[in-house]
Amino acid sequence: MVGNLWTYGRRILVEGEIPLIVYHSTRSKLRVAVADVPGPMVKSVFSFVTETNNDDGLPHTLEHLVFMGSAKYPYKGVLDIIANRCLASGTNAWTEQDHTAYTLATVGSQGFLKVLPVYMDHVLSPTLTDSQFITEVHHINGEGEDAGVVYSEMQDHESDMDEIVSRTRKELFYPPGNSYRVQTGGRLEPLRSSCCNEKVRKFHEQFYHLNNMFITVCGIIDHGKLLETIAGVEDSMLTRIPASFPRPFTSTFPLLKSPKECVIECPSDDECRGVVQISWVGPKASDLYTSVALEILFEYLQDTAVAPLQRDFIQLADPFASSVFFCLSEQSTSEIVLFFSGVPVEKLETIKNRLFEKTLNGHRDEKVFDMERLGFIINKAVLKRYAKLETTGPSQIFHSLIGYQLYGDDEKDLELRLNEVTTLKGLASEPALFWSELLRTYLSPNCVTVVGKPSGAKVMEYARQVYA
Repeated sequence: MVGNLWTYGRRILVEGEIPLIVYHSTRSKLRVAVADVPGPMVKSVFSFVTETNNDDGLPHTLEHLVFMGSAKYPYKGVLDIIANRCLASGTNAWTEQDHTAYTLATVGSQGFLKVLPVYMDHVLSPTLTDSQFITEVHHINGEGEDAGVVYSEMQDHESDMDEIVSRTRKELFYPPGNSYRVQTGGRLEPLRSSCCNEKVRKFHEQFYHLNNMFITVCGIIDHGKLLETIAGVEDSMLTRIPASFPRPFTSTFPLLKSPKECVIECPSDDECRGVVQISWVGPKASDLYTSVALEILFEYLQDTAVAPLQRDFIQLADPFASSVFFCLSEQSTSEIVLFFSGVPVEKLETIKNRLFEKTLNGHRDEKVFDMERLGFIINKAVLKRYAKLETTGPSQIFHSLIGYQLYGDDEKDLELRLNEVTTLKGLASEPALFWSELLRTYLSPNCVTVVGKPSGAKVMEYARQVYA
């Protein structure tokens, strides 16, 4: 079935249930993962690791331009027409800080195998004409206004309070030129002045090739026919593989050495409430056990009305915020971010002190942890994992495989990512000391705090800049 063109490792069972095999091309570094997810749908994601060190928005602009036509099908809309005829719900894509992914879903495998080579041609060999760039990314319309699909999409992000605070937080957290610091969607000024089609073409040449491509397919499909179809496209793309391709996101950067704080005014019509974001240095991407443990710790601190953060900030007669939640961003070195929104203006600059003095300091002692509740949270996480595998199984598998593509080193890493329940069951036996040490290690005073204050005057200032 595989022949001389493909090799493969051992079969992995996703949460002990769904068989998955990763195939490796012998002619390139292309990898194809196939998970035999039961059901009528065949779903797929093509993912590329994409790294940039500026705000030109090259990953995002390229994502848009891929759908404008390819070498074999040089017309916009052809891909969707073919996909719809193959019982697909169209095509889609997303751009993240460290990768770009393209999705395809069809009813049954026959249509999937028909549209797959067309889609791969669009991704690996787009036309990328100057006229497409002008129309889709940025141009001046008949009224003398800045326009373009990408430009218009990013306009909303430019003046959003959460986005402004997030950008400021990253500027304090990461050194200049760091790939985790930039806006991969693009900032307005660079989209107008420095982003150009030549840069997009070079970006495509650098990252969109077989050695940086990972195809994940979920559904009932003949593995041999799938690999044969992919190999047919691979034949014509082998000459486009660059002579050298250093793995992205492997360079180290200086971690946060001391606490940093910043208060910034943001445009807002509601001048009564602002936001606060606090970030810490998290574990390495390879430390999956600690990452899952932190997710459980965050649920303990934030979930339900009895959680410490809810009790100290939300469930009060005079609340300090309307919502509060943690987020762990998987990166080469992860970033932990705590978001407070709907914070009354007069309480904005009290949030950090209250967090450390009341909530976190109160849980540095292992005796404070409610181990019965922690056990309940872990059990709930296990059930939730199984439920998601049942209802949104492909999405869970795509997420795990992209993380493996970005930061994984071997099949052991992949197996851990695909069997999170095993990790959760291991955490269930950890003592209270483990959780208190986890909190002390990762939620220390060495953090970045950014306070976003609402300002009606900034709304007018921003409007003048846009329409000047």
